[in-house]
Amino acid sequence: MWSKQQNNYDGYACHQCKPGWTGVDCLTRQPSRVRRNVLTLTPVEQRRFRDRINLAKRTPMTKWLVLNITDQSNADPTDVTKIQLIQPPSVYDYFVYIHLYASRSTLVMPDSSVPVCDPNRHRLDFAHKGPGFAPWHRAFMLMWEAELGRLGTMDSTNPISRRDGDNFALPYWDWTGNQGCPVCTNDLVGAPDPKRRTSGALDPKSPLSDWITFCPQRPRYADCHVCDPGVQWNNDSKNPMAGNTLWRKVSDSQKAPLFAQLPTQTDMDLTVNCNEYDVWPYRNGAGRRSFRDLLEGFTSPSMPLTSTRQQSPFPVQQTLQEVNQTTKSGNITLTMTAPIVDVTNVPVYMHNLVHSFMNGSWFDVSTSPNDPFFILHHIFVDKIFEMWLRKHRPGPEQYPRRDCPPGHSAYAPMVPFVPLIENVLFFTDSRALGYDYDNSQLGDTIVALADSLPLNETTSESSRVSTLNPAAIGTIVMAVVILFCIILVALLVIRLMHERRSYYYYTCIDPPEPRAISQLEALNTWRRNNFITTVDRYPNRPTHLTEGEKLRLLDGNEQY
Repeated sequence: MWSKQQNNYDGYACHQCKPGWTGVDCLTRQPSRVRRNVLTLTPVEQRRFRDRINLAKRTPMTKWLVLNITDQSNADPTDVTKIQLIQPPSVYDYFVYIHLYASRSTLVMPDSSVPVCDPNRHRLDFAHKGPGFAPWHRAFMLMWEAELGRLGTMDSTNPISRRDGDNFALPYWDWTGNQGCPVCTNDLVGAPDPKRRTSGALDPKSPLSDWITFCPQRPRYADCHVCDPGVQWNNDSKNPMAGNTLWRKVSDSQKAPLFAQLPTQTDMDLTVNCNEYDVWPYRNGAGRRSFRDLLEGFTSPSMPLTSTRQQSPFPVQQTLQEVNQTTKSGNITLTMTAPIVDVTNVPVYMHNLVHSFMNGSWFDVSTSPNDPFFILHHIFVDKIFEMWLRKHRPGPEQYPRRDCPPGHSAYAPMVPFVPLIENVLFFTDSRALGYDYDNSQLGDTIVALADSLPLNETTSESSRVSTLNPAAIGTIVMAVVILFCIILVALLVIRLMHERRSYYYYTCIDPPEPRAISQLEALNTWRRNNFITTVDRYPNRPTHLTEGEKLRLLDGNEQY
């Protein structure tokens, strides 16, 4: 049995292969999945994408449990007597939670029943506002894509399946210079309700119209992102954990003129042509020389190149809101002031501008994956990142190693992924991770990629070889063969020695039995009943879909 160290195993039990690999021992390169522009898909292909994410929303998550993070006592994993593990309502909601957990505000509760979160002091964002923005979302979308692929194999009930999925690839929406929302159709993420256009409600004919958002942020709790994954759905705005129905609409050009537009072609070209990945201080507002800051959208791509930082990444006026807090004893009342930012006056660009352009359930960054619009947006953000990588060909040394926000440096583990993975591992060509894009076009611009060898260079190399005489060519070939044999023998010896060490230092992991019971049943040995709560987000529907219902949802031919 190979050790994990020697192969491309992945997953919490080393039961899956890393992205781009397949086979029993994960030693076979997997053909690259191709991510395509969603507007070039046929209507049937568009509906298949829609139905796959709809299936994920209605399929219980049985592989993972999540923490109740309603306050700092039960969200602290250091005290096993207080934590509460909860089964996410669905596969889709699990990925909403992952994004929320990585970017939520940190709870600070000084002897009070009301959370206090100061975004300027107590925020740990491992997925935004730093160098980790692009690689973190790349890893996140890869995991989401792989899980959606496994759903299509009809093997989703086995949490430790080694199945690779069905080569499913997520599409993207190229929003460069667009007007409106051409992807807001019932074949994709849902059209507006024709009878209630101003409300942002989705067309009842869309299968996504009854989606319930998972742990959205509530204004009453200021900047706190509290979440009890076990709370049932209701529309009580005073309940910080309860979700409501999915909604979206384009930002009002009168109320928020800064947001009623999408990034332009000029913005795109200037962003991709920036040749440095990130620059100090490696945070939001790092400046015009930082590709990451331009892509994420804290700096205007049209700023003069001589500027290293904007005057302020958030030049906004703040109002104060009083938050009354009472201690548990009830004898003392503390009145605190919390800054409330008028976000409609904050200038944003590129990635951030798209988030602001579409108001609705995804407007809060931490819980924005609640809307599948997030998928189309972030796959395109990853395409921009990929085109930048292929154009500039940076080495891993260009990724910052120190002085970054927590969790953003090159070798910092990404939060909260298990097994641990480092940011720099995803600072690489997407083809090494098992996927590619349909073209190198961003808006109207076809990006000139460094890995496309010009014809004149190829011809020059061929001419140079042809000028060598046959004897010289034979000598070179023989030397290469001898060198190859020496390297091969050395590698075999090193591998043999490593295997012998592995026998003593690594615990080999046998593949799970084919008849393995579900993970949730196995967790009974961990006193499951004391810590785990299951929740059915759709109580009026069967918890488990039949095979026939799954096949119908994945068919793509049903029109709405």
